[in-house]
Amino acid sequence: MDGDLGMIYAKVGKLQEQMGQIREELAQLRVEGAAGDGAVRAVANGLGEIKEVILDPRIIDLENLGELQSMLLTAVNQSLAEARETAGTFLNKATDGMAGMVSDFLGGSNLF
Repeated sequence: MDGDLGMIYAKVGKLQEQMGQIREELAQLRVEGAAGDGAVRAVANGLGEIKEVILDPRIIDLENLGELQSMLLTAVNQSLAEARETAGTFLNKATDGMAGMVSDFLGGSNLF
C-alpha cells in the first residue's frame, strides 16, 4: 500500500513540474486579437495577460471614441479567447488529453 502511495506522490510531483513548465511556456507565448481591419490590435500571453495594445494613429478620432473603445474591447477579447484556447491545447498535450481531470484534481482551477 505504501508503494502505491509513493507512486501517486511521484506522479503528482511530476504533474506539478509539468504544470510549472507549461506556465513558463505560456508566459512567453504571444497571441493577438484585432478589430477594425487590424487598426486596433491587442497582444496577450498564454496566461491571459494583456501585454500590448497597438492603435493605428490614423483611426484616433476624439469625436468618435465610442467606436474606438468598441474596437479595442473586441481586440482584447479576441486575444484573451486565443490565450485560453492555446492554454487548453498546451494543457491537453501535457496531460495526454486529460486536462479536464487535471483541472478537477486541482480544484477546478485553470491556468489563469
